[in-house]
Order: sequence, then structure tokens, then C-alpha cells
Amino acid sequence: MTDMVNEKSAAKAALKQCKATADTKSADCKISLTYYDQCVAYVWGSAGGVASAAVDLPTASEQGLKKCRETSSDCEILYSACSLPQRVN
Repeated sequence: MTDMVNEKSAAKAALKQCKATADTKSADCKISLTYYDQCVAYVWGSAGGVASAAVDLPTASEQGLKKCRETSSDCEILYSACSLPQRVN
């Protein structure tokens, strides 16, 4: 989740979204990576998921796909976003 005021509210919103969009009610939703002032990509393949964070979205995506392809041939990016610095007045 991006644009959240703190890590706790972001984690709560992410878990709520996971449970709402999961295929089953017993989905094992958990936080695998928190991030700020960077970008993240979550990549899924038949052997499981990989989260990768980096300075920009192309790098995070490339790193995630590379890690995933070490164990799976059907990797795809399920989520990607950036949490950019915000000016505080």
C-alpha cells in the first residue's frame, strides 16, 4: 500500500486487501516486505512468491523476476508500486 501515514496503517490496509481478493477464505495473508522512499515488486511463480525492493520500479521488477525464475518458469508480477518521499510542511 502506498500513501499511508505509517507502517501500521499500511500493513492493516494491505492485509485487508489481501483477504478481500483471495481465492479462499482461509488465505494465509502476511506481510513479506515493508518499504518507504523506494519501489517494490511482488512476483509469483509456481514455486511461490518473491518480494523485491529497489530504487525504481524497473529495477525492483527485474530483480523480482530474476529471483522467481531461479525456481519457476511461469513468473509474473502481481503487484508493483513506489512509495516516494513526500514533502512535510
